[in-house]
Amino acid sequence: MKAIQFMFKGIIEDLGKVSSIISKNENRLITIESKLASNLNIGSSIAVNGVCLTVIKRDNQKFSCEIIKETLKNTNLRNLKVGAYCNLELPMKLEERIDGHIILGHVDEVGRILRFLKKGENYHLEIKIKKENKIYLVKKGSIALDGISLTIQDIFEESFLVYIIPFTYANTNLKYRKINDEINIEYDYLGKYVIKSIEKKEI
Repeated sequence: MKAIQFMFKGIIEDLGKVSSIISKNENRLITIESKLASNLNIGSSIAVNGVCLTVIKRDNQKFSCEIIKETLKNTNLRNLKVGAYCNLELPMKLEERIDGHIILGHVDEVGRILRFLKKGENYHLEIKIKKENKIYLVKKGSIALDGISLTIQDIFEESFLVYIIPFTYANTNLKYRKINDEINIEYDYLGKYVIKSIEKKEI
């Protein structure tokens, strides 16, 4: 029986390169070169910078997805240009081990890089967020940035800090990021579920 694909885990599988962007009324058709293209089918889901998109065209070297107006408005995919690199991940299968954490590919907020500097072998990355979303942050808890599963190291009034190890820096689009760049944030699904249940007084 074929395994059901339904979510992501924040482990980036390839850095794709944008080869073309075509405007289609309010939408955009984006084509990305990637070694993952040969593993895709028409209708497959793929996470692009942490955003779950649907493949509408593919060959062995590249694939295309249409991005709707609402997704462009609420994610940093609106900033992509030809030649840009983006984080890619295929959906996980039910029998797979979750090496990162559960990610649905639905961006909660677009944050902004406040600080990104090397400290010893690692990098310190501070992200500005909306003050009202601080409730979703837990020290040593999980968070997804551009689809990368990371651990929150410190929490401030309107920002948080994560550490980036050399492997993650070298194998994701973080190596192209700079201060003031926008970055997709998906807060931990389980944390959001608990907070919602408390608000509804279900637990």
